[in-house]
Parts: sequence; structure tokens; C-alpha cells
Amino acid sequence: QQADLTAGHGVLRYTGLIAVSVDGGITKLLSAGFGIPVLASRLAGIAISMVAGWLAHRRFTFRLATPPTLVEFVRYAGVAWSAAAINYAVFAAILFVYPALEPLIALVLSSLVAMAAAYLGMRFAAATLLVGFYAFGIYGKLSYYPLRWSDAFFSTHSFASALSLNPVLYFA
Repeated sequence: QQADLTAGHGVLRYTGLIAVSVDGGITKLLSAGFGIPVLASRLAGIAISMVAGWLAHRRFTFRLATPPTLVEFVRYAGVAWSAAAINYAVFAAILFVYPALEPLIALVLSSLVAMAAAYLGMRFAAATLLVGFYAFGIYGKLSYYPLRWSDAFFSTHSFASALSLNPVLYFA
């Protein structure tokens, strides 16, 4: 009896496994096979695994029938690079503290830390950030009072001037 890969949350495990496998394979190939330094190899591994993860999520998680677009990938990459930055920083830190450690072990450990950070960030910080951006859009500055006409005429910042004179048209 075969398990349905797309049932429940299992598909997320498989798409994540695809991305981590591509990351590890590219990193190992470039570092061991071509002699490229591990930290540079890891950047290439992360970039290529991001494409693999995006395509896997399109196919298995979301089952999209439309062809992939560059705009869709850019949106996906914007979210994924925050987790990738944590992943790479932890990977580099592990290798600096334990230079004799096999890079694939550091890759797995850093991927676990980044996965937890991404989950916690999406679970708890996403709503907070959304409210924060909305409030900043209303106020336009980091003070209690919103931007006023006087900010437009007496401010040394051209952005504050333009935003307080034409808040809606500035972003259109």
C-alpha cells in the first residue's frame, strides 16, 4: 500500500526534503567535486534549491495548473531568502566554530534551525509585521502623531514631504 504524498502535511515534508537534498547535493558537488570553498558552494546550493523548492511547491503543495511566472518566483524568493539568510548564517557559524565538521552535517543542522525560525516567524511575527506596516503607512513616521502638512513644508526629508502632500499618489 503506497502512501499518498499529497495527503495532509506530508507533502510539505517531501517538498522540503527535495529542497534540502538539492541544496546538499549542489553544495557537496561544488565543494568536493570542483574544489570551490564550502561557503561559496553553499550560496549556490541555496539559490538552486530555492528554485527546486518553488517548483516542488507549485506542483505538489499547491497543485497549480498555470505555467510558472517570474513574478510568482520573485514573490516566493522574497519570502524564502529570509529563511535562507538564517540558514546560511547558522551554517557559517557552525563551520567557523567546528571547522573539521563535515559540511553536510552543518547543512542539516542549519536547515533545522532555519525551518524552526521560519515557522515561528510565520506563526507569530507575520501578523505583527502586517499590523506594524499598516500603522507605519497611516502614521508615515515613527512618532505618535501622523505626518502633517507642516512636515511637508518644514522637513529636510523629501520622502516625508512627498508623502504628507500626496500620501496615496506617492505609492501609485
